[in-house]
Amino acid sequence: MKNLKVVAFGLVLIGNTLVFAQSKPKMSVEQKSEKTTKRLTEQLDLSASQASQVSAMSADYFTEVRELKSNTSLSKEEQKKLIQAAQKRKKEKLASILSKEQLEKIKTLKKDKKGEKKKMSPAEKADKMSAKLDEKVSLNSSQKVEVKKINLQSIIETNKIKDNVVLSEEAKKGAIKKVRKQKKEKIKRILTKEQLEILKADKKPKK
Repeated sequence: MKNLKVVAFGLVLIGNTLVFAQSKPKMSVEQKSEKTTKRLTEQLDLSASQASQVSAMSADYFTEVRELKSNTSLSKEEQKKLIQAAQKRKKEKLASILSKEQLEKIKTLKKDKKGEKKKMSPAEKADKMSAKLDEKVSLNSSQKVEVKKINLQSIIETNKIKDNVVLSEEAKKGAIKKVRKQKKEKIKRILTKEQLEILKADKKPKK
């Protein structure tokens, strides 16, 4: 179980391989697998054998998730549970591929990443979040200002909820979920129909 938690940071790299630029097409399973393998190889100095196993594991995972998302007979909740199960198998597989030293390196990288996030101010986080959306849908100058305001407000409200010692962890999760939902709705209202279509298409798996 400890190893599964340790590899969580490395697995984030696997899940975040989509290209968000508006002008670029979605990456295929093969492209995602190749990018994931290259990134983990650079991070952990994978051997040729490990790289081959990571590539195969990534391809299997991305293919399974794509098929689950395109399965219209499944409800959203069923899709979510099955994808979570696929993610768990992926974690177990990666943990079995990496050496003890590589697992420790991932643990260190994870701590460093958390440290960087904690050092960021709400304004810096808002800038980063806004930049990601801009990469996806090419915001105009007015939209950039509005999106940053919305993100900043959401971050501040979320931080207040996290710091609230009166609320239980369950209550905090519910409150944060509500804040995020409100943020999404506000952002949707300032985007054009074309931009919303881009976001919608970005969530769909490549056939």
